[in-house]
Amino acid sequence: EALYDDEEHVVEGFEETEFIINGETFHIEGPSAVASGTDAGDYPVNVDGGIRVIDSQGNDVTDQFEVDVPAAVLHISPRTVVLTSASDTKEYDGTPLRKEEIQVSGEGFVENEGASYASFATRTLSGTTENYFSYTLNSDTIASNYEITTQFGTLEVTDRTNAYEIHLAGNVAE
Repeated sequence: EALYDDEEHVVEGFEETEFIINGETFHIEGPSAVASGTDAGDYPVNVDGGIRVIDSQGNDVTDQFEVDVPAAVLHISPRTVVLTSASDTKEYDGTPLRKEEIQVSGEGFVENEGASYASFATRTLSGTTENYFSYTLNSDTIASNYEITTQFGTLEVTDRTNAYEIHLAGNVAE
């Protein structure tokens, strides 16, 4: 079991190659077992070579045993990534409020991988809007190596503390 880190992971060998029956020690010889992988996923462990059971005197006693080799797997888990847009507040001034900041949390992207962000929300009138955004993974970032979720901050435009003053003058007839 490993967490995706853009490095090759290798598992090889066996957990047990020696066992005792009625006080006598036996050894397993012959086979090799190996699996390797870099990206998130499951990689079956391949067992190659004939299996021999050797007793403590060095005799091949394989025919006295039924040897079972259960399937094994190297599992590389995807990294969790949470992309959260920033929040911001301002008083109404007639111009759009926009906050183009993203915080990456969770296990995050590995070095030299990541995403670009676009299509951020804007808010001009008084009220609140989710600061939605879109993202595109960089060309060297494989989506299946990550479990990505998004969280949206808020954009809030408040009413002006001091209202604009408007002075109207009527038309004068001549």
